Amino acid sequence: MKRRLSGDGFQRYSAMVTTLDFECPESLTPWQRKFVSSIKVQLSRDASLSIKQIDQIENIFYRHCP
Repeated sequence: MKRRLSGDGFQRYSAMVTTLDFECPESLTPWQRKFVSSIKVQLSRDASLSIKQIDQIENIFYRHCP
């Protein structure tokens, strides 16, 4: 189930996804790159993410972009 992000939440996860997409793509697996790209598109359409998506973004971000 997706939850609408607050303004701060939207900015936080948009920043994480942008950083992963532009600054850390070489360290991501093909699946992670595709996931990050799909989340980026999703956020541009609707400011909603599921808890699983949020957890996955955070895991990828903190693992690959210290």
